[in-house]
Amino acid sequence: MALFKLLLKGFEFPADLPAKNSNFRFVYQLRHFDAANETWVTTESVSPGLSAYWECDQSKAKGGGQAKYVRDAANPRFGALSPWDQVIVLVNSSELFQMRVVVYDVNRADWVDRLREIGEGLLGALVGAAKNLPMFAAPVGTVLEKVKEALVDRMARKDTVLFSLIYEFGSDQSTQTINLPHGGYTMRLELVTSGQAAVARVAAGAALTKGRIDTSSAFAHVPAPPSAQRSTARVSTKRAKKASRK
Repeated sequence: MALFKLLLKGFEFPADLPAKNSNFRFVYQLRHFDAANETWVTTESVSPGLSAYWECDQSKAKGGGQAKYVRDAANPRFGALSPWDQVIVLVNSSELFQMRVVVYDVNRADWVDRLREIGEGLLGALVGAAKNLPMFAAPVGTVLEKVKEALVDRMARKDTVLFSLIYEFGSDQSTQTINLPHGGYTMRLELVTSGQAAVARVAAGAALTKGRIDTSSAFAHVPAPPSAQRSTARVSTKRAKKASRK
């Protein structure tokens, strides 16, 4: 078993992104192995929280309310994040498998109303989102996992998905930097590993592998924003069948 800590170290966005679209919320779904129960589970987290968002509109530099102003002066990127806000997920596990990341452009006007409609207490109990709430894991493929996903999707249905991707961890699961580029956007994460298991299960004598973005996933079809569409970077929409992992 090892303690895996996933940290948000930075986020860069296109320089020409309109100020009204420079407010973000990140949803993370981490699939990892629960050795105690011998099953794969999904742990979810929302950054910076269910009722907060990252604000990078320079006209709103004073922040306050539900916003966390984090723009680095005039640069199109996050400034320094506090050690508290950097923490995305903390899990005790023997192996990490996949991570789904969804980046939303938040609709400021409607968010609080949608919280009231669904009930912040219910969501907080089901989704391990805010730092003052415990992380909550559900077995992969169970009804509980689907309910959590549906609630998050319903909360964000009036928000714009800027992009969504899946990252597959390699067999080398030691402390490392993870960069997730998509068009004109780049999310920078750090995986901090402590404990006995820093290496996923591999065949004897096999070389350790680094993680990679899975471009064959069903989530790769999410349209890129205008700035990203002008980029030469493209995400393949080809779907490949994957062997079931045991």
